[in-house]
Amino acid sequence: MMFKQIGELLPEINSIYTQLDEYYQDLDQHLNNELSREMVKYIKTKKQLLGEMLKYYSKAGNKEVLQTWIQFTPDYDFDQQIEIFKLDPDMGISKVQQIVVNNETWLLEFYEYIVKTTSSSKVKELFQAILERQRKDIKNLVSYTEILQDL
Repeated sequence: MMFKQIGELLPEINSIYTQLDEYYQDLDQHLNNELSREMVKYIKTKKQLLGEMLKYYSKAGNKEVLQTWIQFTPDYDFDQQIEIFKLDPDMGISKVQQIVVNNETWLLEFYEYIVKTTSSSKVKELFQAILERQRKDIKNLVSYTEILQDL
């Protein structure tokens, strides 16, 4: 088990969003399927917005929340998560959706873990809001993919 303050954890989460952005950028550049590329651009925009929000909060957020210590397991290693998915230029929209949903689900589980394990109501409130945003992003992604597949 590890202990970190929320103020230390938020930059690490931002680092995950930076890695995701780089991964999705690489994916976008290598895909041959235009609809798959469109979906990657869509999720990239969503992740950039959430990353910016977290970056702002880590600088200007509630000091009490930022200084709160939480305990978590080091099971969340995104580098290993990314390595699972190799790039294939001919991937169709279903395969790209699977990759993106797997990454987004990994983040969702991370946020759920923080919500379930923290004793601070203010930290719980912050991460519950992030969790709800993550759930909404996944739902919207699936809907957006269905629209693209119907084109």
